[in-house]
Formats: sequence, structure tokens, C-alpha cells
Amino acid sequence: MKHLAHNGKNRRGSILIAVLGLIALLSVLMVSFIGEAVERIRYNGLLDRTNDLRERAYSGLETALAGIAQTAEIDDGLRSQAQGWGEPLQYAALTLFDDCTLDITCQDESALLPLAIMSEEQLVTLFEELDIPSGDAERMAIALLDWMDPNDTARINGMDGEDYEREPAPCVPSNAVPRSWEEFLLIRGFADYFRNSDGTPSEAFDLFRQSVSLHNESGVNINNASPFVIQVLSEICDFDEVQLLRELEGDDRQRGTMDDEIFDDETGIDAQGDTDLLSYKAQLLRVRVVALRGEARFSLDALVQHNSGTRSTSGGALSTSSLKDDYKDFPSAPESALAYPFKIVQISEN
Repeated sequence: MKHLAHNGKNRRGSILIAVLGLIALLSVLMVSFIGEAVERIRYNGLLDRTNDLRERAYSGLETALAGIAQTAEIDDGLRSQAQGWGEPLQYAALTLFDDCTLDITCQDESALLPLAIMSEEQLVTLFEELDIPSGDAERMAIALLDWMDPNDTARINGMDGEDYEREPAPCVPSNAVPRSWEEFLLIRGFADYFRNSDGTPSEAFDLFRQSVSLHNESGVNINNASPFVIQVLSEICDFDEVQLLRELEGDDRQRGTMDDEIFDDETGIDAQGDTDLLSYKAQLLRVRVVALRGEARFSLDALVQHNSGTRSTSGGALSTSSLKDDYKDFPSAPESALAYPFKIVQISEN
């Protein structure tokens, strides 16, 4: 009898342990489920707030472009960020919304080297300034031109078309300017200098990305060009790099301030060589907008082309009175009467 009673107690103890284990397991599952549900609710809440921020960001973009257009009209063109359009909202002292923060910056894409129109000799100079040996710089220039040209016929010492199909990592040349930086690593010879042994981007690649535009198809706006871009241009166009940088910095030795020299032609540069790559206006702008509210964030990146030949009918500085006079018949005026001075080239979100 004692043995049977002992076995009964053991069974009751085992059942109790099993029940407690099941309760513990259910508790863990419940906590996990609640945590996941909270994260989903939080995500959906952020998504809803992001949709609202999207409207704010596009409103900020339109406001920034309007301010930049006004600056272009007052100053008869966009040349240097010293004109104030680099940070359009700060320059205009505007706060658009009380319920979120907008950070808007404008960079001059036309101050970068235009890969689409550079010749073989100009590309060789660029690669040599990146400290790539002359022989390899020439081969890389030829390989890049083969990659971008519309045919699949390789140049002398070049590589194109079916040549890439026989590579360890087969690919097909795009026959166009690369549209991503990773694409350069597929071109013959580029990975040797643009990628470190551990696969990370090299310093030469970082400097290349900071100095070259995949979208600019006109000359380089010298007024906003970086020191390295000016260094490359000085070799191509044969001008005094040190003197130009000194004038662009002004007396305070800082770029982007009011005392900067702003060039509107090649008179002050005194270039002795080929000047085809030189320009003096900002024609392609990259506007970045970041809208923030708490943990919610929405970012907008727009590449816009400024149509410098498009002018409003008011002329000179814009003012409320002139706008009232010029557009007094606006409700009945045709849409074509309003000239939008920008063309959207590319736009991306988040």
C-alpha cells in the first residue's frame, strides 16, 4: 500500500511539472506573440506617418525649387553655391511645417566630371590623377569607352561584347554610361584599383565616385568644382590650379561664402589648353529632402535640370506686386503661360 501511495504521488508530481512546463511554454509564446504584434503595430504606425511625411517632403521639394528659381532670376543664372541655393530653406529663413522637420540641401551635379562626354585622353588623365599607372590608366579608359559605346566591337587593346561572356563572371556590356557604381567593377581592369583585397571600395574608387557624374552631359561648372576635379581639369585645360582655388575661396579661404569669386566666363581662368569641359553655370542639380517626425523618416532625392533659358515674364527680382500685375488674369490664362524652369531627370524615395 505504501508503494502504491508513493507511485501516486510521483504521478501527481509529474503531472504538475508537465502543467507548469506547459504554462511556461505558453507564456513564452504569448510574450513572443505580443512582442511581434507590438512591432507590427509600431511598423504600421510609422508607415502611416511616413505617408504623411511623403507629402511634406514633396512640398519641401517644390518650395526649394521655387526659391532656387527665384535666385536664378534675380542673379541671371545659377553659378555658385555662394548665391545661397545650397541650403534653400535656411537661406530663405523658412519653416514650412510645425509638426515635422525638413532638411533640404542642393548640390551641383554639373560640378562633377561628365563621364558621358569625356574623351579617351581626358579619361586617361582622370585615372592618372587617381594614382593609377599610365599603362593601366590607358587600358581602363579604352575598356570604359568600349563598355559605353553603342556597338560590341572592341577597340585596339580593348574588350567588348562576347569578350565579357568568356569572363569568370560572364556579363553583357550596357552600351551606355553605367547607372550604378557597382557596374564599374565589371569592366576590365577596374576591380584591380577600385576594390581592396577584402572586397571593400578602395580610396581611389571613393574619390572617383565623389568626382564623376553618371548623369551630367555638359561641361563642369568650375564655380562649384571640388579641389580634385579642378586638379584634373587643370591638367586637361592647362590653367593655374592654385590661383583658381585661391580666387574661388575668397579672402576667408572658405568655399561657399559671400566673398567667393564667381566666374561667368573663361576670362579670369586663362586656360591654355582644351576648354570644352569648362562651364560656368549650374545646370544639373541634386536636391535632397529629409522629413523627420519622431522615429518616422522619409527621404527624397531628385535630380533636376535647370532650364537657364526659361525666364518668367516678371523679369528681375520677384515681388508680390509684380506677380499680381503679371498674373492678374491667371484663372483664365492658358497653362502654357507658366514656364516651369526645371526638368525632373530622376527621382527616388527612401
